[in-house]
Amino acid sequence: MILDLEGYAEQILENLPVGLLTITPKLAVISANQTILKHLACGLDAIRDRPLGDALRGADIEQAARRTAATGQPSDLTTELILAGGRSIAARVRVASIRSTNDAYFLCVIVEDLSEQLKRQQALAANETTLLRAQAVAHIGSWTLDFRTGLLSWTPETYRIFDVPAGTSLSYAKFLSCVHPDDRSRVKSAWQAAIKGAAYRIEHRLIVRGETRWVEERAEIDRDNAGRPLLAIGTVRDITEKKETKAAQHRLLAILEATPDFVSIASPQGKVLYYNHSARQLLGIGPEKDIDTIRIPDTHPEWAAQKVLEIGLPTAMREGTWEGETALRSRDGEEIPVSQIIIAHRDSNGQVEYLSTVARDIRERKQSEAQINRLLRTYALLTRINQTIVRNKEPRQLFQDACHIAVEIGGFRLAWVGIYDDRTGNIQPEAWAGLTEDYIRNLHLSTRDPVSKDGPSARAIRTERPQVVNDISHDPAMAPWRKMALAHGYRASVSLPLKVAGRVRGTLNLYASEIDFFDADELFLLEQLTADLAFALEAAEQETKRLNAEAWAQQLAFYDPLTHLPNRTLFLDRLTQNIARAQRRGMQLALLFIDLDRFKEINDNFGHPVGDRVLVEVATRLGDCIRNEETVARLGGDEFIILLTDADQIGAIHVAERVQAALDRPLTSGDHSFLIKASVGIAFYPEDGQTPEDLLRHADIAMYQAKARDEAFCFFDRAMGEILARRLELTRKLELALRTGLLSLHYQPQIDLKTNRQVGVEALARWKDPEWGWISPAEFIPIAEERGFIRQLGEWALHAAATQLAQWKKAGGQCPDRIAVNIGAAHFGSPDFVDSVCRIVRDAGIPPQRIELELTETGVIRDPEATVEVTHALHRHGFSLAIDDFGTGYSSLGYLKRFAADKLKIDMSFVRDMLTDRNDHAIVATVIGMAKTLSLQTVAEGVETKQQVMALKELDCDLAQGYYFSRPRPAKELFLPESPVD
Repeated sequence: MILDLEGYAEQILENLPVGLLTITPKLAVISANQTILKHLACGLDAIRDRPLGDALRGADIEQAARRTAATGQPSDLTTELILAGGRSIAARVRVASIRSTNDAYFLCVIVEDLSEQLKRQQALAANETTLLRAQAVAHIGSWTLDFRTGLLSWTPETYRIFDVPAGTSLSYAKFLSCVHPDDRSRVKSAWQAAIKGAAYRIEHRLIVRGETRWVEERAEIDRDNAGRPLLAIGTVRDITEKKETKAAQHRLLAILEATPDFVSIASPQGKVLYYNHSARQLLGIGPEKDIDTIRIPDTHPEWAAQKVLEIGLPTAMREGTWEGETALRSRDGEEIPVSQIIIAHRDSNGQVEYLSTVARDIRERKQSEAQINRLLRTYALLTRINQTIVRNKEPRQLFQDACHIAVEIGGFRLAWVGIYDDRTGNIQPEAWAGLTEDYIRNLHLSTRDPVSKDGPSARAIRTERPQVVNDISHDPAMAPWRKMALAHGYRASVSLPLKVAGRVRGTLNLYASEIDFFDADELFLLEQLTADLAFALEAAEQETKRLNAEAWAQQLAFYDPLTHLPNRTLFLDRLTQNIARAQRRGMQLALLFIDLDRFKEINDNFGHPVGDRVLVEVATRLGDCIRNEETVARLGGDEFIILLTDADQIGAIHVAERVQAALDRPLTSGDHSFLIKASVGIAFYPEDGQTPEDLLRHADIAMYQAKARDEAFCFFDRAMGEILARRLELTRKLELALRTGLLSLHYQPQIDLKTNRQVGVEALARWKDPEWGWISPAEFIPIAEERGFIRQLGEWALHAAATQLAQWKKAGGQCPDRIAVNIGAAHFGSPDFVDSVCRIVRDAGIPPQRIELELTETGVIRDPEATVEVTHALHRHGFSLAIDDFGTGYSSLGYLKRFAADKLKIDMSFVRDMLTDRNDHAIVATVIGMAKTLSLQTVAEGVETKQQVMALKELDCDLAQGYYFSRPRPAKELFLPESPVD
């Protein structure tokens, strides 16, 4: 039995957390336990019989051992122990004498590693230092009062606020002596009430060096079970500045220099004129350094400088002030978030003379906001997912929405839902959001797999409890995925079981970018969240239990949920299969890419529900146009695609014509009826592409060409790629030209055919690109309409024309009576169009009677009722209006009578051939006669010969313009004749 005890003792000594050596009275090593051998990084044989000083290297260890050997008394010391490789640790060493059962005498050296203890002490000291520093920064002191001992303790900031020397002996009486005599009674009453249970929060005055200082005090009192006060903990905040009124004007400079805020003054051009002391200190600029060369961008990070220069300064100079959050760059390169105010100061003439900036360090506020947001984030996440559960009955979409909400609102870096198959043990990712693609693709999880069975997801399923990993870099549960997770920025995770009807069906997995992210409160809310999701899943399964699970999953993966047509994924799969079959059999395939023209206007004007019903009807009609072995799919938006097998050009044309015929019939959605047109692009395999991607792209290009040419369908050819590239580059250049002022106006005179005098001019947009030279309006105007630039272009033209008329008027001499400006139909759909036109003309100082607005006939008929309303409003303001390109559209004469128009402009296509084409001559005569009946003037466009002028005079046309009279010219070259035109 004794031998067994000795064996146990030996095992215990070997596994003690402290190091242990036995040595002879002459300090030679006898034995050592495993703890000390690990520190020394050697085996026992390396130190046995060696002197103690060779084994343990540290100051005074040998002296302590000799002292114990001589006196028999234990020796204690704390020293720095030198370990293998030069590493050192702080250690507590004790040497004691031991006599064994056989009366043998030896010494025992016990070594305790103090490293972790010291680290904790240092961390505690650092936290205390940080707290005291934060109090000093925030001007908030704290204090404690022990009711049992009467001991009152202040922090250094409290001493500073009360202006009492640090370390002064304190008491409640000492505190009251600092309180203003008039406030002492009130303070004492508040304190006595607090002792009885009331809240303690009071503002009162102090007498500090003969001056009054205001403070705010708050306190909470800890009590024993009987309600007796034990300890009071309170804060005191200096609120003198809050109580004082604004300092006098003559002290402003001193205040600016004393303020801890960054203050600067700069010229409107961005040149810095003044920095206060805090600004110089922050930027590392000494008082002697010249700041003439410093400009605003030099003091900000790039993103903040861009925000200040592009938004802050222009807004301040326009509106007087601008306020926003930016950042400053300190002298050591640190980016400091600040709340910045820019104020524009104007001289007596109203011109900006200089700009002042005040910036305040908001690092503390940002940290506080982050803490508050983290708390609110979880509640918002729970609320939004519950709202989604109410609206969404389909499990997969619910999971997908929940993942997106978790990332977008919950702030998680990754969220995914795994579905558990209890037959195979596999956990299959079903939905995900965040930085996921590589990570999700490489996840292979199973409760039965040796590698992943101990992972968080598998354990959550097995234990039916949440599995938290608050430090991915060290938690062994994440070992198989640690490297991949850390590479994606994941630092903490939680796997929450989804339990449905008493059985775990999967897990919700959330990943955060910070360690220790998941605390108890958040975990509680997240468990509520998963319970809600599980409830929704159970309800959905009960509702859809009649569906085959495999067919359900396939429907989600391969069919468009709105139209139930094959989606892009399924279509590409079928196209790939058909290409392989066509290659084997030497067959030809045709792809018809279909885009609905101006479908966006339906969504914008009538709402997406109406637009969705139109898309469903279009899908039905397209399905009726093809055979069973052919495919129609929805690619997305208003784009459809048809795959024809073994089809040639004639077959493709027949299907394209059937598509157009199917869409010619009005589509009805509720109370609305629509005429839908489509543009069709056609590409063939193998001539136009060998791969699904090439065929789709080329059919898409052909579709855009059909749209550009206003044709029902168009076949792809290789030149289209170059045309598309030019259109794309032209779009980019046009956007740049509008932004940088590269467009100009040329003016073409309008001649009164009765007096042969010039009575006005038409303003025509012209564009000379620095690289491509002159670009025809026939090319860039359609692009402006297609890309949504036409309103911007029209407003620019109106502004430029009105400004030019004002300049002519100011210069004196000849000046046209009126300038005609073209207005696109897009303007008439804008609710502020009339106000905008009036403002532009008013700002230019031109009466509306001098401006004529031209609207194309095709633009008029897009929304006739709105056009009637707008034209009358413009007419009431004094503008005259002309219907341009008359005869090319399909406008109703009934609507024409209601428009507040003054002129009809006869399109040049009729004028050009009126002398040789009997039909054109009849159209011109009819338009002039109709205009006379409606009391409208007529303007003939494109007049190029004297014979045309004579014919128009015979038909009693009022006005004319064209190359016969003058080409469009720049304003400085415009010829304003004083005599009749010959």
